[in-house]
Amino acid sequence: GFITYFDEDGEEQKDVVSEDYEPIEGEDIYWDWVTEIWEGYRIGNDLYVGIAPIQNQQISIDNPNSQKLPYYGAVYNNDNTKSKSLVEIMKPLQYMYLIIWYRLELALARDKGKILNMDVTQIPKSMGVDINKWLHYLTSMGVNFINPYEEGWDIPGREGGKAASFNQVASVDLTMSRVIADYIGLMSKIEEMIGELSGVSRQRQGQVNTSELVGNVERAVMQSAHITEVHFWIHNRIKKRVLEALLEATKQAWTESGKKKLHYITDDMTRIFLDISDDFLYSDFGIFASDSTMEAKNLEAVRNLLQPAMQNGASLTDVTEIVVSNNLTEIRKKLKEIDKNKQKREEQMVKLQNESQQQISEMEMQLRSEELRIKEEGEIRKSDTDIRVALIKTGMEEEKLIAQGNKISADIDKNVADNDYKYEELKEQIRSNKADEAIKARQVQVQASKPTTTKK
Repeated sequence: GFITYFDEDGEEQKDVVSEDYEPIEGEDIYWDWVTEIWEGYRIGNDLYVGIAPIQNQQISIDNPNSQKLPYYGAVYNNDNTKSKSLVEIMKPLQYMYLIIWYRLELALARDKGKILNMDVTQIPKSMGVDINKWLHYLTSMGVNFINPYEEGWDIPGREGGKAASFNQVASVDLTMSRVIADYIGLMSKIEEMIGELSGVSRQRQGQVNTSELVGNVERAVMQSAHITEVHFWIHNRIKKRVLEALLEATKQAWTESGKKKLHYITDDMTRIFLDISDDFLYSDFGIFASDSTMEAKNLEAVRNLLQPAMQNGASLTDVTEIVVSNNLTEIRKKLKEIDKNKQKREEQMVKLQNESQQQISEMEMQLRSEELRIKEEGEIRKSDTDIRVALIKTGMEEEKLIAQGNKISADIDKNVADNDYKYEELKEQIRSNKADEAIKARQVQVQASKPTTTKK
């Protein structure tokens, strides 16, 4: 049943209920069939047993009629005939290959090479040489012992007659080399045809001739990869669907186990905890896998940039995590984290530099203020001297003038000495502040270069 109702905010909501649900008065409910997968066994032509629903029904809450059969496969080739796999396409060639191989074995068995035709009547039996001894001398020493008189020596009436002419030894070639070579050529042609059909060339198998150019071999390997990429893609989709079915089965198994927590450890040794709630069975899980050639090239390109990354602030820990990772998404996250940390360090350095510059500006202002004060005291001293000269000129008593002059001079000398001391003290404070700022900046750089450890 599919119920339509309005929630507290007045928004329309939809819910799914079982066939045993009792509708409440006023509810808008729509009843419909939901697909269910059954299985059974057929014995003979008309006897069926064990018919029942399968245990793991792959039901999605978004689409209740999305059940899938518990069998997984793919159609590789059905363009102009019935569906055939890559192996089935190559079966006729494999049968022919086996037939020719059998014929080659028979030809090798019948191959006798060159044989010798010898008149046994010329073997010198009168000298104690029988056939076995004659064959021994012929094979081991290469000597053919014959007696041209042996054939007609003991014939009555011909004793001491004319010797027979030596023309009774001849050879016959019974070799099957041409037939064997033809069979081997046919087998090589079949292997080449199988390579063309499957897309796996001899260059991709590593069979490269010394006369072939590097560019030609690379193009042949690339063309072979393009041809077989479709088969790998289809096969990977099958594996993905099988893993999704396994995930659905494990989801139901964990739901019926009675456990409330599920934990596992990832590749980077991080422990993950997952709550098994009442809605765990009705949750949709998916698998995202990628192992294409392009992703492998991207991974290799990213790993080639590790040295520049270390020069720009990446630590050895960051580089190690990137090397052991086989996922571009994880590498992208790690690179973003490295950039973020680098930006923070740069902002901190800029902040420290601004603070140092501000402190130096304040010290310079104090120094200029002190210089102005010293200049003002000098002018006061000059004015006092002028007053003293004026008093002398007006006829004041010499002793009084001397006493007042000495007092004024002593005060002025004291003020000058104090000003000089404060000026040197202010210069020393400025130098100390600059040294402290340099030490702090160095500590920030050292702290940033250290590998960080995160507790998860």
